[in-house]
Amino acid sequence: MMALVSKDLWNIRTAFVSMGILAVVFISIFRDQGLMFMIAPIFFSTMVGSSLAVDDMCKWDLFAVSSGVRRRDIVRSKFVIGATASAIGCCLGIVLMLVFGITDGGIDYGVTLQMIVTGLMLALVICGLTIAVYFVTGDSTKGQYISIIVTMVAIVGLVSASAVVSEILGDIIPVMGVVAILCLVVVVLSYRASVSRFEARDL
Repeated sequence: MMALVSKDLWNIRTAFVSMGILAVVFISIFRDQGLMFMIAPIFFSTMVGSSLAVDDMCKWDLFAVSSGVRRRDIVRSKFVIGATASAIGCCLGIVLMLVFGITDGGIDYGVTLQMIVTGLMLALVICGLTIAVYFVTGDSTKGQYISIIVTMVAIVGLVSASAVVSEILGDIIPVMGVVAILCLVVVVLSYRASVSRFEARDL
């Protein structure tokens, strides 16, 4: 399976650079420490859509399966790619937070921890839904549309609700725990749906 992951990372290496530049520009405009940890992983989670698009264009799934690669491993490799991309986005968020925190006069570590969890969970949900749509429908374009829609909804919701939630709820750590559990449930269901549909599909 690691060979599949390496293949995907190589295919989308230039997309990582482009997405990194876009994330830096977007975050630099808002310059909000909390949002850095959410927006960067969410941006990078869309990279799994690029990986699926390349495979779809090259009919990679048909070639891989006919070569003896297990369909379950193909699905798992996509989830690994999504998790890797999300983690890279989180690391970029950390770097930007440190840079802006120094220049802006301080870092709120409580907010940082909450946003790390939120950003990673939302990024994994985006990955899971994108992958599930692809393997259920067999169409990478639909998966990318879903990824874009969920990403934009997540960003708009986070930007508008970040200040309101902290003011109304005060301590939102219990809420973050519930959100994390719900997101993990979505990821698990997305994985199971992807494997089930892909194994049943006639290539």
